[in-house]
Amino acid sequence: MRPAPGYLIGGVVLVAATTALVGQVATSFRTPPPRLVALAAAAANGVQTAVDANISGFAFPATIRVATSGSVTWSNADSANHTVTFDDASIPSSEVSPGELTKTIFPSKGMFTYHCNIHPSMTGLVEVVDVNATPAEPDPYDNSDPYKP
Repeated sequence: MRPAPGYLIGGVVLVAATTALVGQVATSFRTPPPRLVALAAAAANGVQTAVDANISGFAFPATIRVATSGSVTWSNADSANHTVTFDDASIPSSEVSPGELTKTIFPSKGMFTYHCNIHPSMTGLVEVVDVNATPAEPDPYDNSDPYKP
């Protein structure tokens, strides 16, 4: 009977130990699940699932970016009432008294412009980004891929 290929060291075949070690190292370089990659990409691009927007100086934040199914909470730091009214009326309008909050959840991606009915010069935009989209396969030649061995 012929022995298995490899070197005999202290009664242990070195090939088996090397194979096990290579398997463990290869496992540590697996690409994470697409959902985790998408969330990491969203975080890297400044997309949050919960955004606090301050109404101050009779102005809304110019642009707010939020992830799908995320929320925006507007807080009124002014001394006057304001409304958060979406231009296409797809989301209900809400009035915000001084010191009060109003929260809106955005279930789908898109661009949502809004204004204050009381002060029409106050306008803003909410950009809802779909972080659940499966990212494209990584480019094997892209050196910026953090999961590239």
